[in-house]
Amino acid sequence: MEQAERSGPAPLIDFIVSAPDLQAFHAENLKRNPDHYPLFARALGPKFIAWANDAWGAGLWYVTMVKVQGLEIKYGVVASDTLVRDLQQWRTLYTAGRLQKPVLVLTETPEISAALSANLRYALSYALLLLPERFSEFELWEKITSISYSGDPRMNIPGGENPRKIQNIVRGKNVLEGFRSLYSNHVGRVGLRFADNQSPAASQVAKFLWQGNGDATLQQPGNSEHLAQLLVDLPRPLKVKVAGHFKTDVDDPTAWLEISRKSGFRKVVEDEVKEIIRRPATTQSVKGLVTAGFTKSFWYSLAKIKKYLAGRKK
Repeated sequence: MEQAERSGPAPLIDFIVSAPDLQAFHAENLKRNPDHYPLFARALGPKFIAWANDAWGAGLWYVTMVKVQGLEIKYGVVASDTLVRDLQQWRTLYTAGRLQKPVLVLTETPEISAALSANLRYALSYALLLLPERFSEFELWEKITSISYSGDPRMNIPGGENPRKIQNIVRGKNVLEGFRSLYSNHVGRVGLRFADNQSPAASQVAKFLWQGNGDATLQQPGNSEHLAQLLVDLPRPLKVKVAGHFKTDVDDPTAWLEISRKSGFRKVVEDEVKEIIRRPATTQSVKGLVTAGFTKSFWYSLAKIKKYLAGRKK
């Protein structure tokens, strides 16, 4: 996705590589691309790298600022089962959060495809819980985009992230069409409609007949039954934490209706999501400095600082 308000050199293309066997992947990658690894990792070998890949941070081994066929890229390697767990259960939301936005899927297994779909359903339900009854289409996509950044300390420190990154992502070139295509199979089931149209949006979404250029107003039901269903549609580990806060049974079908009528339930859900993200985001950031090596980490961090300062001026 090309972000809005971008200036300067083209950003790195970001890849996520799902590997069924981490040790086998790194063994082969060390042979083909030894310069992608810092010296200590090359010395310790693929068995150590595979262990560190899955055991530290959010379960990714990130390589940054490398050239592949003339393109400057960064890529994160994740175990396939770790990826599926994050998509289905929001264990860290580090990878799942990135895959809630338009991406190009080069190849996938049936298991990953089903997990990707579940992740989108969760993201839509969570975003609608935090939005009012009426909101613009842009606000919906911004809320979904913000999920992976909530609780992430990089959003609040110089050199972390551009503070306008969420808006820039949503307003990037062709991104609106990407979001519409990505969520078209999910929007119709949640009762959304355009505020100036009495018919449900579902019939329009199914035909990709969206209104306007992102500024059109969408409306969702405001009753407790609708909110309860959105809560039910969240990933189970998150529901367990929310149910525990209200001292109720996560499997009680009537409990979610009661929770949806309590004041402050949205903040409870939002705080739990921030807590899911906070620790893995912090440890993964530190891990990235190690896996990239000192020199690349320095230049990558310097570029981040420049983006942060540029965003603060706007």
